[in-house]
Amino acid sequence: MEFLDGWQGQSTAALLALRGRYEAESLMLAFELALQTHSLSRGLSPAEHKVLAVAAFAREMADGGYALFFSNASARYAGLMVDLLFELDCADAARLTRGALGVLRVDATPAALNARMAEAEPALLALLDRSDERFVALALPLAERLLDWIARQSAAIDC
Repeated sequence: MEFLDGWQGQSTAALLALRGRYEAESLMLAFELALQTHSLSRGLSPAEHKVLAVAAFAREMADGGYALFFSNASARYAGLMVDLLFELDCADAARLTRGALGVLRVDATPAALNARMAEAEPALLALLDRSDERFVALALPLAERLLDWIARQSAAIDC
């Protein structure tokens, strides 16, 4: 399959129609770019914020795992991720993420998470690394699950 290179103004329906022709990850990134672009000129719906959260989570998990997710700007979505993963029918990933948040022993707010990760000791990083390994072992088709969810929520997602 091809990789869709960005977003060129397609609607939600048009992006969803590209499934099967383009890689799911590239479509997820196109939705993310579209919604980030729209956020500059209008408020986003709760469903649109969820799309951004899942896309950020997927990107951070692929690039550096939970430690990166909890350390970057994407930490603003940490408090949503467990419920979102359950909503996407990713129960094992939701439980893993709940556990990763639990070992931090702080509130799932960006400030608390960033502060905790800034002083993370090797033992904590090792626990997060093990969670990363378990997450990878799930071989979760997160982009596919997100696209399925977007299709069900398409009335609330305006690209």
